[in-house]
Amino acid sequence: MVLISYLSIPLIGAIIGWITNVLAIKLLFRPYEPIKLPLLNYSIQGLIPKRKAEIAQSIGQVIEEELISIDDILQLLKTSKFLDKTVGVLSPILKQTILHRIPHFIPNAIKEIIASLITDVLASELPGLLEQFRIDISSELKQSFSFAEIIQQKINDMDWTSLEHIILSIAKRELRHIEILGGVLGFMIGLVQLIISFYLNTF
Repeated sequence: MVLISYLSIPLIGAIIGWITNVLAIKLLFRPYEPIKLPLLNYSIQGLIPKRKAEIAQSIGQVIEEELISIDDILQLLKTSKFLDKTVGVLSPILKQTILHRIPHFIPNAIKEIIASLITDVLASELPGLLEQFRIDISSELKQSFSFAEIIQQKINDMDWTSLEHIILSIAKRELRHIEILGGVLGFMIGLVQLIISFYLNTF
């Protein structure tokens, strides 16, 4: 019985440490809406819901500044790989469109030759046209398009259940480690208390 009573101290400490960290993780999200405490001029709300707008803005800025921006997209549009791919996709479409527009009384063989010639000419001009198009729209895109604002709006429009599920699914393993660490630290603190208590009682 004495051994059990001694062991209960670190075990209780482990349980308290584990529960404390579990509650701390829950309080990151809950409660979703502010709850005013009676008789106190104070309200409680989950950290993430309380600062959702600030978090959304920060995530949007980080993604646009560090990961992808409209400048990155515009640079992609001018690469030879993109231009070649675009020409390869548009050329058959252009050819079929031309074939359908040539009068039906013209023989198919002649239509094929005409369509091929026109398509080849247009295909050779397409890279220059695409580059000019990129230059023309770049300034307008920079003024009217922002990845940061789009991401910020998406996060702000999310319901709390979906947002909580996404975050927990991404950081599930790390959060589990935090819960376990709370139990381990609680056990160690309880063990230290037990050693100190035993030492004091001995002397």
